[in-house]
Amino acid sequence: MITAAKSWENAKRDCENAGAALVKINGAEENDFVLDLSKQKTSGMVWIGLKWYIGEDFYWYDYSAPNDYTNWAPDQPNGGANEQCVSMYTAPRRANLPIAAPGYWNDIDCYDQLGYVCKRLP
Repeated sequence: MITAAKSWENAKRDCENAGAALVKINGAEENDFVLDLSKQKTSGMVWIGLKWYIGEDFYWYDYSAPNDYTNWAPDQPNGGANEQCVSMYTAPRRANLPIAAPGYWNDIDCYDQLGYVCKRLP
């Protein structure tokens, strides 16, 4: 599900109210699936369920660490306390900005207004 642009917290809340969660990506195949789904609905970036917790590191919405798979853009994450939430680039690849290639992840300000992807919980 991808809907109107919201902050990370509001997107998280909307997913939870629908019995879902912001998407947790566990591998390249799932990352590609989320990217393909997102490109149908938005161009730019979408929220995923990864967030930096102060004094800690990046964790998924369920507080599990992304140990087995990440798809950070080159030189990301780089924002620390100023960029605590994670988005996925969905816009077509631009030759002048290869670090923003579709499917890459980027840490950004949680108050940015982006589309988002929810994943239904079992």
